[in-house]
Amino acid sequence: MRPTIRTVLSTAAAVLGFTVTALTPAHASVGFDHCPVGKFCVFDRADNQAPMDAYAGPQASAEPWDDETPAVYNRSGGEFSCMWSPAEFQYLDPGRDMYLKGPGIGTPPPKPAPHGAKPRKDDNTSFRWGRTLRECQSGKEYSDWSSGGGDDVRAQSFGDLNGDGQADLLQRNWNGSLYFLDGDGNGTFLGRGWNGMTLARHGDLTGDGKEDVLARDRAGVLWLYPGQGDGRLGKRLRVGAGWAGMRHFAPVGDLDGDGHNDLMALDGAGRAWLYPGDGHGGFGHRKSLGAGWNTTLTFTGTGDLDGDGHDDIVANDTSGRLWRYPGDGHGGFRPRVLIGGAGWDTYRTLLCVGDVLDDLAWNAPDLLAKSDRELTTYPGTGKGTFGDPHHDWNWAMSDIF
Repeated sequence: MRPTIRTVLSTAAAVLGFTVTALTPAHASVGFDHCPVGKFCVFDRADNQAPMDAYAGPQASAEPWDDETPAVYNRSGGEFSCMWSPAEFQYLDPGRDMYLKGPGIGTPPPKPAPHGAKPRKDDNTSFRWGRTLRECQSGKEYSDWSSGGGDDVRAQSFGDLNGDGQADLLQRNWNGSLYFLDGDGNGTFLGRGWNGMTLARHGDLTGDGKEDVLARDRAGVLWLYPGQGDGRLGKRLRVGAGWAGMRHFAPVGDLDGDGHNDLMALDGAGRAWLYPGDGHGGFGHRKSLGAGWNTTLTFTGTGDLDGDGHDDIVANDTSGRLWRYPGDGHGGFRPRVLIGGAGWDTYRTLLCVGDVLDDLAWNAPDLLAKSDRELTTYPGTGKGTFGDPHHDWNWAMSDIF
């Protein structure tokens, strides 16, 4: 179901970085081949041989085209374009409101109408476009995500960057922008330039009671960004160099039972390593967790998934299986347990931020699994397994942490 959209033009323009202008005069050019690169063009007739306006930014009320846009051509650079019959981007009429996919970018297009040029038989008053469907629909770069509500949905000792007791997320968009998602559908912009970083989080690493974030840059240097307790991150601290050879790493909770959260990493030779946390943002001498991890795609710390009092991890492999590695409380694992039989290799990210869904088990950690476009939530049972998935399809061109 597509949501009702009530985003005003100024907000959409600010978030997407557009300048809201129309090229004039409106009747200077005709034909799809006259639509300039970087613009969204509206024509007076469905055959496109008619007056045209070319827009550089979203239009909340497209004068003089209100209720009459027979043909459009999206050459803006955004893959998606959205058109609504009412003004102010309000989705009210499923018969006339329309989402289109296709940029129509390139050399002057041939006739008939090129890819991305669409005749319109229905009325439209407002339109917007973007690189992703969520930008097109809402004018926002971040996804509308909720971690539920009520007493049965609570964050663990991890997955709560703002300390409100509710699970939250970090989302990195296609352009390197990073957002804090508070679990109530709100997003806070944390800055750009994060595309060069590999991020991970799972609880407090510095001993101040606030969740922190680790990030590895392209040079292989590992940095700690101390959480401020409100969803924002403080000035980064250098942890150390030489991490380029680790194909995956993540904080995984207190695996060795000393009261400090630890870090686990997989190297290129298929060996797993535990880096015991010192409680001050650093890590002690690493400990081998064994070889044979070559087929592991990714893993995440889950907290105590099976209710035995020890932190665990889950991992998917190249055969599409999902495994639970029960922590032994002494920095190692008991024999792994198969908990998912097929299809898990479609997920490039596994993440646990605590209890997200208000359903199967009180305060049991749930699992988030991210594919290219979809975010799937698997509710924890409290017995080391997960229930039926809940799907959300509007997460394309983004990563979660």
